[in-house]
Amino acid sequence: MKCSAKTVAVTILLLVSYSLFAAGGPEGADEESLPTLRFLGPSASFDPNERYEAQLIQEITGYTVEYEALPGEGTAEKISLVLASQEPYDIISHRFRHADDAREYAEAGAILALDDLIAEYGPNVPAAISEASLDLFRINGTTYMLPAAVPVDFARWFITLRQDWLDAVGVDVPRTTAEFADVLEAFAAEDPAGNGSSNVPFTFADPLGLHGLMGAFGISNFWNVEGRDLVPMAKSPGFREYLIFMRDLYERELIDLEFPANTNSTVKEKFLSGRAGGAPWNVYDSDELVLDLVANVPNAEAVKLDAIGGPTGESGIRQESGYAFVTFIPTVSANPEHAMRWINLKLDEELFKTSVIGLEGTHHSFDGQAYAPILPAFSDEMGNGWFYLTGIREQDYGNYWLQVRLRRVPEMYDGFNAVQDIVADNYQLDVTTLVNAVPEFSSSRSELEGLLRDFATRVIAGAEDVSGLDALIARWEAAGGIAAEEALNAWYDNQ
Repeated sequence: MKCSAKTVAVTILLLVSYSLFAAGGPEGADEESLPTLRFLGPSASFDPNERYEAQLIQEITGYTVEYEALPGEGTAEKISLVLASQEPYDIISHRFRHADDAREYAEAGAILALDDLIAEYGPNVPAAISEASLDLFRINGTTYMLPAAVPVDFARWFITLRQDWLDAVGVDVPRTTAEFADVLEAFAAEDPAGNGSSNVPFTFADPLGLHGLMGAFGISNFWNVEGRDLVPMAKSPGFREYLIFMRDLYERELIDLEFPANTNSTVKEKFLSGRAGGAPWNVYDSDELVLDLVANVPNAEAVKLDAIGGPTGESGIRQESGYAFVTFIPTVSANPEHAMRWINLKLDEELFKTSVIGLEGTHHSFDGQAYAPILPAFSDEMGNGWFYLTGIREQDYGNYWLQVRLRRVPEMYDGFNAVQDIVADNYQLDVTTLVNAVPEFSSSRSELEGLLRDFATRVIAGAEDVSGLDALIARWEAAGGIAAEEALNAWYDNQ
């Protein structure tokens, strides 16, 4: 899709971008002399070259860019292969979880130190990205990556129950673990939907993904703050108590007996079809919770639970922070100066706004105080703008994201804000979402979490006794847990 219908607005933006380019560009540079840049970005289910966002960014920056997306699996391996083969990409941007790999790239000389490029061609970079963010990702004091922070700190997961089931069995929304168990017992005994043998009081897939319930045992996160220490879930007394609690629910058939085989899709199907009385839910699927549930079960209603209180009064819901993407320039780039110019242009105040929320009057409106999406134009033409980010204006992006990008699906916007209101006084920040360059942690993270998840599944389903926890901790420590614990706490002491 071309931007011809927005010629006047784009022309104004072009004048801005050309003035910016001329201010820091070589004498006599013009659009005709600009090279075509190659961009390798995050995994995507669409062709980024065919999107409206790509055409808009080309018009407001003057640069033609060839976009490619990384695979959904084997991302780190793909990037390593690209750098080792010296394929001449100009910019690579990928998910934050692979940021630690950049240390190896830098040490191998595969990516460029950016400080000189920023000083000469990127004045918008330090104006847009805070010194704290840049410093977090520096390697031995040198800037190799440009981070894109998440727009706001937020809780992603919550627990939902069928409000109409609660009404039918005559019980209130549970506030404690004891009340939660009583509710599930009522769902099982009274079968308010008449499901018979297919009735499921509560369904889930990941036994360590029940945020809002796990906080009742002091384990909202895999690593929880206790005093001035980060304590791993495996070593928290609450982990044992949580497993005992969940095992009891399983033995009483109050939770899904099929949970070890469930996937997130299975959980959704069971809840949205009316078979299950409760489930964990992702805020980004809030529209399904509202629209699909009622479409399948007329007059059904779901309620979002506050953090459930535990036997000793503890409660909490996991809150995430941190960074979404990091961007760097490979050493083999044929156009490193132009790569930085392009990044710099997109971080200009007006051009950044346009690249993120489109054109005023076409994709968004502004009433002098707040922005709002114009639908369906925003969703159709700007819905995949996240792919093209190479850093953000930290002071602006939160508003654009909350007021426009999130509101493109009204039910998702309402659900997101409802959950944030619920956890406002009861969140437990997952500080590991702020961690970068702690290789002892990142190198073993998946394996360590997998050990806990597998053990929890086996204990809850009765395949192993909770008395095996001490042996599990020994395996966890041998798999890198001790090194991760020491390194994480050393990092945390310096925060």
